[in-house]
Amino acid sequence: MLLFLPVSFLVMAGTLLLGESRIHAELSMLMADETIFVELGQGRLDQELAVPIGHLMSLIDENPVRRVYQAPNGSDTSSMQEAFFSLMTRNPIYDKVRWIDEQGIEQVRVNNRRGRPIVVPHDELQAKEDRYFFSDTMLLNQGEIYISPLDLNMDDGRIEIPYKPTIRVSSPVFDVAGKPRGILIINIMAKSMLDAFVQSAGPAIDRLMLVNDEGYWLKSPNAQDEWAFMFQQEATLATRNPRVWEAITRQKKGQIRLDDGLWTWSSVLLTPIQDARLSHNIHWKVISHLPMEKLSTVENNVWSAKVASASVILLLFAIGIGRLIQAKSARALAEKEAALARGEAESATRLQEAQACFRMLFEANASGLLVVDAEGKIVMANPAFENLFGYQVSEVINRPVEILLPEKFRSRHARQRKDYLQNPTTRAMGEGRDLYGTRKDGSIFPIEIGLSPYRSDNQLFVVATIVDISERKRIQDALLRMNETLERNVVERTAELQAAKQEAERLASVKGNFLANMSHEIRTPMNAILGLAYLLEKAELGTDELNLVKKIRIAGRSLLGIINDILDFSKIESGRLEIEHAPFRLSDVLDNLATLMSSIEYSNKVELIMGPAPEGIEFLRGDALRLEQILVNLTSNALKFTQQGSVTISVIKLPPKDGRDYLRFSVRDTGMGIPIEKQAEIFNAFSQEDTSTTRRFGGTGLGLSICRYLVQMMGGELGVNSELGIGSEFWLMLPIERVEPQEYVHPSIAFQNVLIADDHPVAREMLAATVRSLGWTPEVVESGEEAVERIIERARNNKLPDIVLLDWCMPGVNGLEAGKRIRQELGDIADAPIIVIATAHDRDALLREPDVAIADAVLHKPITASSLYNAVSDAKQRRQGERSIQHNNTTPSEKRLNGLNLLLVDDSEINRDMARRILEAEGATVYLADDGHAALQWLRLNPDLADVVLMDIQMPLMDGYEATRQIREVLGLTLLPIVALTAGAFKNQQAAALNAGMNGFIAKPFDVEELIAYLQQYVTGPQVTADSKNEPIASAKKDDSQFPMIDIDRGLNNWGDAATYYKYLQKFAESHGYDGDEIAKMMAQGERESALALAHKLKGTAGNLALIQVWKLAEKIESSLLKDGATIDESIQQLQLILNDTLREIGRLNGKDK
Repeated sequence: MLLFLPVSFLVMAGTLLLGESRIHAELSMLMADETIFVELGQGRLDQELAVPIGHLMSLIDENPVRRVYQAPNGSDTSSMQEAFFSLMTRNPIYDKVRWIDEQGIEQVRVNNRRGRPIVVPHDELQAKEDRYFFSDTMLLNQGEIYISPLDLNMDDGRIEIPYKPTIRVSSPVFDVAGKPRGILIINIMAKSMLDAFVQSAGPAIDRLMLVNDEGYWLKSPNAQDEWAFMFQQEATLATRNPRVWEAITRQKKGQIRLDDGLWTWSSVLLTPIQDARLSHNIHWKVISHLPMEKLSTVENNVWSAKVASASVILLLFAIGIGRLIQAKSARALAEKEAALARGEAESATRLQEAQACFRMLFEANASGLLVVDAEGKIVMANPAFENLFGYQVSEVINRPVEILLPEKFRSRHARQRKDYLQNPTTRAMGEGRDLYGTRKDGSIFPIEIGLSPYRSDNQLFVVATIVDISERKRIQDALLRMNETLERNVVERTAELQAAKQEAERLASVKGNFLANMSHEIRTPMNAILGLAYLLEKAELGTDELNLVKKIRIAGRSLLGIINDILDFSKIESGRLEIEHAPFRLSDVLDNLATLMSSIEYSNKVELIMGPAPEGIEFLRGDALRLEQILVNLTSNALKFTQQGSVTISVIKLPPKDGRDYLRFSVRDTGMGIPIEKQAEIFNAFSQEDTSTTRRFGGTGLGLSICRYLVQMMGGELGVNSELGIGSEFWLMLPIERVEPQEYVHPSIAFQNVLIADDHPVAREMLAATVRSLGWTPEVVESGEEAVERIIERARNNKLPDIVLLDWCMPGVNGLEAGKRIRQELGDIADAPIIVIATAHDRDALLREPDVAIADAVLHKPITASSLYNAVSDAKQRRQGERSIQHNNTTPSEKRLNGLNLLLVDDSEINRDMARRILEAEGATVYLADDGHAALQWLRLNPDLADVVLMDIQMPLMDGYEATRQIREVLGLTLLPIVALTAGAFKNQQAAALNAGMNGFIAKPFDVEELIAYLQQYVTGPQVTADSKNEPIASAKKDDSQFPMIDIDRGLNNWGDAATYYKYLQKFAESHGYDGDEIAKMMAQGERESALALAHKLKGTAGNLALIQVWKLAEKIESSLLKDGATIDESIQQLQLILNDTLREIGRLNGKDK
């Protein structure tokens, strides 16, 4: 007994410790699960509220809505009603959408009536100035979002029946002057939100609850507890369980175990949405309460298993102790009978106690227990065994254990039992096999059996622990059947989908190939038709014949546009459409767009207006051709559907988002507009507003679908804002990738003052922006009369503008008449302003006007920075040429390329003919080849004839790179000059040309003078040039060695007139002499953006004036400022020193010491 008690104590203590450890592990898992369930519910609430907040932000900025709340009182609210109606149609969980004015009076309300939006008549609108959501929202700033408490909706002061849980999101709105104009508010029916909240918690669905900051239930497993605060009742978690509520209010999230179970909670913290600033009364708590009964079940299950194990151990130990006591008693009896008798009595008592304890543990075990002897006979069984098999214990004692097995397994089990008893171990029986038992009534059920052998009185016994696993097997079988069904369905559906996909791909490929081939076959003769129509228009035809030819050209262009759409759509469907990623200039895209749009015919009552590229956004990487295609499609659509008014194209830079820069392109018209219900459909393939649109305007309905696909491939977004009878705005937002500026010639015209006269306010604004983008200074007036008056006034003050830009079609005095009056007022003065007449309509008709000679240039709208600059540049050169001829009385220059033999290689017949005519006019002998193979063949036959080769880069069969390599390597003409002539003017293409063996690079479209000047280096023998006969600049040149800071030759060539050049050098000294110190001051004050802008401006001005050292250093500073973290202190100090030297040289150049 002395041994049994300590060991029993150790066994029980071990069992206790193991049990507690297992209970702790099970409860920890349970607690972790509860935390997850609570957080799932919290996250679902956050998601549910994000959607209406986003809708409200968009609603505030929609034109039809903003137009109403920014207008004076009494304005038409129909556009706002339509916007609210559309929003509620798409979102049936919204109960109301309203505009409540600053007095608290509903001005517009759309209700949800049985799932359909209804516009509430004006006489049924209500006053809401006393409702908390109105007063709280009116206290917010512009852009802030208010979220109301969750409560039951009230109508006319009464709670609406049946109950309608409601939450509101609202925001204040303001007019253009910043005056409050009330609030926009969306009422959300919160029932679906609350249902989704509960469902998100999975297994915790029956115990999840939501309470507000006062402890009132908003959602509870017991519906009687909900919404008590609406009825002035005190049914709160705080009053019902203050200890729990105290813990919850101290922490945002946590867990606590009390006598009534496990409480888990987390606070709802709304995540900010986009740029919205949230102001809300959301202080909800998501709570789960796991009752103590469920926790006790976990503990009881653990203890049952552990007590069973301890019972077996104690049983074995008790039997062993009994044998030990008997042995001791026998020895003690031999030594001393009295002690033996006393020992036997004590041993018997202790044995009875141990056996009683064992029996109690044995019988209390929840699992069925059997003790079987070495012959397989049952010697003991507990009550759980009786419940398991239906036998009384007395019925199975001394019977073979095989009676408990199905008959077909009994003989095999007897053999296996004998094998097991040869080497008995503690293990699970039949590992890897299913085991079954047979009840007294003959029913068979699945079981698990554990075996534990022991010896007593030198006899072998085995304790068998038996567990019924019928329920587990049932669940496993159900899951297995479900998985098999799902796998079978997945296999079948996958096979069906794969077959359908393959068939769809085959059909798409067949259709795509057919459409692509047919489109190409049609486009070839169509190009010929359009070309012939162009040539016929240039011929001398009668009026009727000319009209017929124009109709052929218009119809041909329309058909060609349709064919192009079909080709692009076929590429999209067959997955062959790709997006380029190459450097390009944004201004080139806008110039091309302006040129294309000015060539199409549209209503003469429509003005096409284009703004400049955003400042600093020029060199980009992407697909310029596809971007141009999108803008052409949107602009041509706008012109097609606009009968009067204007079409305005603009580009703005958006604030960075997710670390990327974005541009927003907009095409706005004053056309017929698009109904709200049709706006989403127009981006679908083969879709137009209605069939009458197709009959009236034609088209395939593919253009916008293709545009949307292209924009999506570029990572952007395409959309429309439109209102019937007002017009439409098609916009696209594209992410942009900037690239390092490519080398280009700096503009030679700077510091120009421009007077703009245009009666259209948007056109005036865009023209002024275009002028500013060139670095010039605009001044705008609204009419021809004002323009003339302004010129007279400035002439008196001796401050004439450099350029006058006049719109032709203005009421009253038109642009042409205004220009004529300006010429008459000023007379023949030397520095009279350049006069440019612009027209949005027929440029040829303007040129036929008798007084058009007063204009230095005539431009077709839309006017871009490039077209304006070129027109002014040409006009200035013509004026200088006229003055040079008058002053020098020289003869025209001799041909500058006399004696030059030149091979021109280009696959474009038009390009070849144009270049041939230009070069032959200068005296060159030009030989032609249409691709690389033809060039090789010609040079093989005439290796010594050509002085230079002009080689196009992109040609079929053999491109310019490969042709050059073969000229060098195969023909061995290593010294023959080969010059690249291509539209690609970027550094990587220049490098590729040089690597292929070319000697130089001329970009298309080339400047004729630059091309001729470049080719003169290859002319053999003495040449007589214009410059040798007429040198108006040469006499003004200074000794360059005295002016290391100024490239005088380049400056004089750029400006063309020495006096003007020196005048602007002096202006530079006055305006930019201390820019280095200014940049240093800006950096010291943390104004990095201002410093960048000044460095950029200094770089451009210095480049124009050929101040090479200043230009280089300003460019270096600008590049450093564009890189975050770069230090420029040393460069800034060096800049001011170079500026000082430059100022001194300018002073000497102008005869002053600086």
